[in-house]
Amino acid sequence: MRDVVTKRFSDRVTKSRGDFYILYFAVLWHSHPFGTFCGFFRLFYCSLSRIFVWLSHKTKQMNSVAAPLEMGHNARLEHQRVITDLIVGLGTLYNQRRIALEPLPETDLDPGNPTSKCPDIQLRDNTQFTIPIIIEIAGNFGYKADFAKARTLLDEEVFGIQEVFVYNYDTQSWHKYSHPNGVAEDRRSYSDLLQVDLNDFLRGK
Repeated sequence: MRDVVTKRFSDRVTKSRGDFYILYFAVLWHSHPFGTFCGFFRLFYCSLSRIFVWLSHKTKQMNSVAAPLEMGHNARLEHQRVITDLIVGLGTLYNQRRIALEPLPETDLDPGNPTSKCPDIQLRDNTQFTIPIIIEIAGNFGYKADFAKARTLLDEEVFGIQEVFVYNYDTQSWHKYSHPNGVAEDRRSYSDLLQVDLNDFLRGK
């Protein structure tokens, strides 16, 4: 019952406010028709302008976010496909005991260290506790930086890295750096340690 009374009182207040505003604007129109018209027009114009500005801002914001998301999403899919192909191929050889190094995807070089580097793929020697090979996957905008970082890890000689590979999925090209041969000019997808061509594991490449 209280809710009904409250609702009726609220409706009456709302109706009274509406009647008041109608009467107020009617008096304004009667006394100053031109000024009232100009005021209404200005209010309408300002409101419409604000709506257009808001819509324009939202459209630009959505476009600026959607474009990099779409590019990053597509790049990430190709990135993960290459990792999957290499892990499946190398994992099969490891399980068949045809290679001695265990392939691990996206694993810290120094597990437990919060500042540890995390290559896309590492091949770990579980008897010598070293990581002789690391592989990075990147596109045109990242492969140079990844190659430089991988070379730095090899030169530091901390984890026993002997070969680093970077695969650019945009150009479907490999880059190799090894100790002591340096940057490879040919057979850049071939691992001398594994005696395996990594490119053979990629579907349709």
